[in-house]
Amino acid sequence: MLEGRYEGDSGRYFLELRFDSTGGGVVSGDLFVPGPAPRDHLASFRTSGKGDDGWSVVCQATGRRISGGALTLTGFAGDDEAVTMKLSLDQPLPGLPFGEPIVVVARWVSAAFRRLAIETETEQGVQVPETTTVNGVRASVADCLRRAGIEVTTAGRPSRINAEAGGWRWSDANVQTLLEALANTHREPGPRVDWQIQLLQLSRSSQEGIYGVMYDEAGPDPRQGCAVFVDEIRAGFGTDAEREREIIMTTAHELGHALNLTHRFERAVGRAGSTSVMNYPQEYDGGGGVDGFWRRFTYSFDPDELAFLRHGTRSAVMPGGAPFHSADYWSSAPGGRPTLPVSTVAGFELSLIPPPVGAYFAFGQPIQLEVKLSNTGRRTLLVPRGVLDIKAGYLEILVEPTGAAGTARADETQAFTPTIQRCLDLTPGRRPFAPGDRPLTRNVSLSFGSGGFTMAEPGGYRLTPVLTVPGRAGGPATVVLRGSTLAVWVAYPKTQLDEMHATRLLQQSVGAWTSLAGGSSFGDAATVVREIREERMKVVENPLRDPLTVSLSRTLGIHFSRSYLVHEKQELSTVRKEPELAATMLRPLVDDAGALNCFDPTTARETEELAAEIERLLRPEQPPPEAL
Repeated sequence: MLEGRYEGDSGRYFLELRFDSTGGGVVSGDLFVPGPAPRDHLASFRTSGKGDDGWSVVCQATGRRISGGALTLTGFAGDDEAVTMKLSLDQPLPGLPFGEPIVVVARWVSAAFRRLAIETETEQGVQVPETTTVNGVRASVADCLRRAGIEVTTAGRPSRINAEAGGWRWSDANVQTLLEALANTHREPGPRVDWQIQLLQLSRSSQEGIYGVMYDEAGPDPRQGCAVFVDEIRAGFGTDAEREREIIMTTAHELGHALNLTHRFERAVGRAGSTSVMNYPQEYDGGGGVDGFWRRFTYSFDPDELAFLRHGTRSAVMPGGAPFHSADYWSSAPGGRPTLPVSTVAGFELSLIPPPVGAYFAFGQPIQLEVKLSNTGRRTLLVPRGVLDIKAGYLEILVEPTGAAGTARADETQAFTPTIQRCLDLTPGRRPFAPGDRPLTRNVSLSFGSGGFTMAEPGGYRLTPVLTVPGRAGGPATVVLRGSTLAVWVAYPKTQLDEMHATRLLQQSVGAWTSLAGGSSFGDAATVVREIREERMKVVENPLRDPLTVSLSRTLGIHFSRSYLVHEKQELSTVRKEPELAATMLRPLVDDAGALNCFDPTTARETEELAAEIERLLRPEQPPPEAL
């Protein structure tokens, strides 16, 4: 039997079968309703063990219902490209027969296990290498995925994107707008799940030190768009060879995220010593082995990643099929999950800081907190750039719904997954975080993530921060700090107006828009937020003490302080920032200490800084006092 992908149509079912000789033979497949593509998917199956007469399998139907079963493959004499599959299920599954086997004759069609279409758009002036050489091996992004068993094809019409001009910058919101606009240019608007990824090759992010991003907003295109900031990468390396290898690797890395692969150094995976595309060279061996990483690097993935990409459930791997980080493909890999015990090192305190008014949030209010890391002991910890950025992979926030008495429902505990995954420039190296140093702080927004609203229901929740700082062999061990748990409460609506406003704010589009603090994407989300804010300013008694009104004012202030990219009639143009409107939203907040008390310390400080920046834009230049 040849390795690769087989296809067959029995008249009742269309079959895509994958045979992999790795590890003694792995078989997986998908069953569809027959007919022209795109076909309705019925179920995915994968072998879980081999016996004398065939394989035992696990089959998952659409809707996540699962059944065990048995699989046999029978070849044809003199024809090694054809096989008869017989699949019998132990339990009934929607759309599949029970009590009789599914029999399909399939023929070999490709050595690749899966196919992926990539549409690439490049900003004008950005030069992207097609291939690079590492350890004597010449490779492209397509070569990297081909080694994983994925055939790459070209989708759409690759084109040039206007160079940044007219005031916009590549903020998260603008990249999201561009991804959505370009996707809708060549495909029908609306939600879709497809073996297709939109890849943007851009100059630089509006935030320093970001090499790439992958978007997993729970809307039209989850896990179907990513961007690589090529010029930012070029600026970080001294030679063309270093730049080329990093650009190719970062691109393959972001595509890996779109296929639901996570960072190797994250606590859940615990393999910072990996030379997979999904690790950071600067995090290899705890940040001390960049040269060692590249000496061993082969533009490939680890065995558990390969098994997932080739044989993972279709919905888990396919872009748009399931939220990012929703598939645990590493625990069952040979060797199991490495043990990363929670650190008992004294002197480090990790905490979540609520607003001064307390950890009590209005129904529909964006939940923002400060995450704070303090070193009160005697040990210096070397920390990577962005260590407290929840989008970068080091920080997790565990969310546990609680009952009335505060008891956690452990079966519903989940880690908050943001809508964006960031890959950072770590070339400056780790910075020492010494005893007595000023605490590291950052704000974190926890309302809307890749799976939608995390804490939409009124009631209690327990939030626990967990921070992982990968260690290295022969050096400091990996540090996993579990911080103090913060109990928060999402209030029930007090009035009919509260309920009406929250219903509008808890729309997917509005949640996504708010998580990006604005933008020209997501339909009329900006209008919805502005209308609710204006109505509450008129109706609510003392609106500057109302957390929801204050939070919406801040978000609108950020929104109006930026210029945005818009895509109309196949052209890119700019909606310029409106500092006057931004000041209208922010000025009342900073002039009222009670309003700022609705924010955590970091969010309050950043609100004051943005308001001051806006005021400087609006005021004419004033001579220094001594010149008067």
